[in-house]
Amino acid sequence: MSGPITSKGLRLFVDYRACTGCRMCEVACSISKEGVINPEVSRIRVYSFPPEIEIPVFCHVCDDPKPCVAACPQKPPAIFVDEKTGVLKVDEERCLGFECAKCAKACPAKAIRFHPQKNYALVCDLCNLNPACIGFCSALSFASGTHPGQCFAKPPELIADQLKKSMYFTVKTSGET
Repeated sequence: MSGPITSKGLRLFVDYRACTGCRMCEVACSISKEGVINPEVSRIRVYSFPPEIEIPVFCHVCDDPKPCVAACPQKPPAIFVDEKTGVLKVDEERCLGFECAKCAKACPAKAIRFHPQKNYALVCDLCNLNPACIGFCSALSFASGTHPGQCFAKPPELIADQLKKSMYFTVKTSGET
């Protein structure tokens, strides 16, 4: 008999070169989580950088230590790791929201935003291990990962710069002018 399904080892991955910026991931997430089409309440956000680079940003479930949990001033923290799934959860009642925002400032991926009306942290919790966004996006996948989450948790600006360099700049070899 197998144990409970957990996210340990499962991660949401993105193929940045495949993202077209359609934002269907934002729509799917906001419908799944809030029952409305509203990217402002989506737990995934697509940022655009010229020239036509789209970077989906979401919680990468950093390996320990989790900087957002450590930054929360609430005791116990309002943002925490769910023991069953291994993903981040937010206690909406305890979260101090905009007034605090320490978790968002600590997130290396800039993946935490706040609900505009209810004022609590919005963090991807992998939709109980059935992410709604992947059903609508060919750039996203949900699979076991061999790389620690921290290596993916980078600010969208840095990812865009790295992608631009790999796509648009070529290195001259010796003898080229």
